[in-house]
Amino acid sequence: MAPHRLCFVLGDASRYPGSHGDNYTRLLEALFLIRRLSAWGRTLRSRTAHSPKLHVVDSGLAAYLLGITPENLEVDTKALRGLVALRDSLGDQFRAGYFLNTGSEAYQIDDRIFVCPIDRLWQTNGT
Repeated sequence: MAPHRLCFVLGDASRYPGSHGDNYTRLLEALFLIRRLSAWGRTLRSRTAHSPKLHVVDSGLAAYLLGITPENLEVDTKALRGLVALRDSLGDQFRAGYFLNTGSEAYQIDDRIFVCPIDRLWQTNGT
């Protein structure tokens, strides 16, 4: 299902003939992809007070709807050019280079070049 179609289904199920929109919503709930929350609101508009709120709870579906791909999340190799140039110019004197980001995983991305979450700077061993 195309992202714009899914958003349309979630956004206004009443526009579909019969109970198609409600069937889509129930199916997505049964698959634990969305969660329906009771109607609530701070305005006096009846639509806000009577329509349940639908929240995407599946991270994969949310990423798809937002257009997030694995390529969007990877470290841009252009950002590492400085470390690569330094490593290449120093040769064996270059021990390791660290690229700090806001991710949650540490990994080696190139020879003696590592990507590391910045919050690791404040962590002690065992935490």
